[in-house]
Amino acid sequence: PELADVGDARQGLCAPYAGRWPELKGARLFLGVGDGAAANVGSRCTGGTRIAVTIGTSAAVRVIIPLEEEEEEGADAPQLPPEGLWCYRVDRRRALLGGALTDGGTVSE
Repeated sequence: PELADVGDARQGLCAPYAGRWPELKGARLFLGVGDGAAANVGSRCTGGTRIAVTIGTSAAVRVIIPLEEEEEEGADAPQLPPEGLWCYRVDRRRALLGGALTDGGTVSE
């Protein structure tokens, strides 16, 4: 299938599913968004200048960073995140860089 962006919508359901759920046969469907990216958006941390921190039984620190314009063919491969961190695409223009801890609850001790 063709890669889609977070704002791209698909219209309608395939025939077997439209028969099963006729109320949804004309519905617009959007891609799901990961909870980490959603936490950043909900915290207004979307521009690369603000960091979102979420704390529960675990904890995470995330920042949405802009991706550089597509490089010319033959350019160096994208940089890997620093050791211990992770990074994934949010959409065509942004990525989410972050790290997590398994013991977020201890922050109040």
